[in-house]
Amino acid sequence: MRFDEWRETRMRAVKKINNNVAICVDGNGNQLVAFGRGIGFPAMPYEITDLKQIDQTFYNISSNYVDMINELPEDVISFTARMLDDVRAVLPYELMPNLILTLADHIAFCLERHRRNIYVRMPLTYEIAQTYPLELKLAQYILREIEKNFHAHLNPREASGIAISIINARLDTKPLTSDQQELNQRQVDRMQEDITRIIEREFHFTCDRTSFSYARFSTHLQHLFERMSTNTEIATDNAHANGIPVHICGGSAADTLLIDFYCAVGIDELSVSPGSVLEVKKAVIKSKPVK
Repeated sequence: MRFDEWRETRMRAVKKINNNVAICVDGNGNQLVAFGRGIGFPAMPYEITDLKQIDQTFYNISSNYVDMINELPEDVISFTARMLDDVRAVLPYELMPNLILTLADHIAFCLERHRRNIYVRMPLTYEIAQTYPLELKLAQYILREIEKNFHAHLNPREASGIAISIINARLDTKPLTSDQQELNQRQVDRMQEDITRIIEREFHFTCDRTSFSYARFSTHLQHLFERMSTNTEIATDNAHANGIPVHICGGSAADTLLIDFYCAVGIDELSVSPGSVLEVKKAVIKSKPVK
């Protein structure tokens, strides 16, 4: 056997997690978490001579998460691993390795709530549907598979919690340090508060910063700041670049307070009821687009 072939088939168990899970080192010196019936039973360390004993392997799992394995059902971890294979095949970005355990923990808690008939309100359901439609579709797929595999009829809103787990596990190519993240968050909080005070001053009212409406407003601002920091074009720019006109219809199109904004972002056409045409036309003529 060539050395490279031997190295690829070599596995050394170095620490027991439980009888069926162990921390191992592969032939290239990479540490991993391995699942397999009985692989954690022998005295450590030892060579695993038959790799068919190993059912699944997970690389780059943070040591802070390894202890979670003993608290999670093995069938839930295996199920989560299969689901993440499907998710990674669809998403256009990488996911953090620890998601296998954080999502398994979330799913296990969903099943526990179902068994105990506990209802938990899922936050940001509307915002997730609008902002992360792909992640929500994947989460809905996972929810259907949970129901089929574990024979549990779950609240459809549980998909929002699964989607949040996926969104939070997005792996940035250039992750920020904790100090940078803290600084960025302080800047975002300060900009949001400045914008809120401008709105309060201009429209002569006080925002209830604890209300659901303000939470939705805050979410939209967060995504605006993210687009600004990454220089991501808004939908109208992308549409125009591809020769596609952008239209708005209904009550929002007839809101004259928004006309300056619509003109600024390049909306091509407003479709309104006959009774609103004159007022909207006047507003467009007088428009002073915001920059």
